[in-house]
Amino acid sequence: MTNINFYQNQEKEDFEMSGLGIGKILGGGTLMAALILFLVGGAYAGLKFYNQNLEQKKNDTNKSIEEKMKYYGEDGGGNSMAVKIAAFSEKNKIVEENLNNKKKTQEFFEKLEGAMVEGVALNSLDWDCEKKIVKLDAVSGNFYAIARQMLSLKKSKNFKDINLSDKTSKEVDENGNKKVKFSIVSSYIGEQPQCAK
Repeated sequence: MTNINFYQNQEKEDFEMSGLGIGKILGGGTLMAALILFLVGGAYAGLKFYNQNLEQKKNDTNKSIEEKMKYYGEDGGGNSMAVKIAAFSEKNKIVEENLNNKKKTQEFFEKLEGAMVEGVALNSLDWDCEKKIVKLDAVSGNFYAIARQMLSLKKSKNFKDINLSDKTSKEVDENGNKKVKFSIVSSYIGEQPQCAK
């Protein structure tokens, strides 16, 4: 038994028993555990708060989307903005076509006016949309003016196939002036006004 040591280190025992040793050993682990617990609790509380904030933003965004969908037409109603925009676009297209047609009609009348000669008055004008033929009913004081009118239309680059109708008539108006009524049928060359639908 020579290896047995009965000597006790009194200082070591006193230190461990005094509470400083026990507190030091337990205190380091406890402090570390409390610190970790505090960090985990803080992270949990922060994530909980952040999750509530995200949930609120999600609800606000969903409400905004629903309002915009109703406004722009996803509600299926006829009063939606998309329906109104489509209707406006269609009306705008019709107006644009009518303006273009008005320009073509104005050009047609300007060219016709340029081809009319002095001494001939236009009574009526018929436009055959399908055949693209113009029929001019006019009045003149003599046959010479009728001949000049036909020649003027033939020289014009805007009219072709000019024919004098067989129906010409001589009349005398209430003032005693002689009038010759006649009709000219011609094809019009150029941008033609659209037909009524």
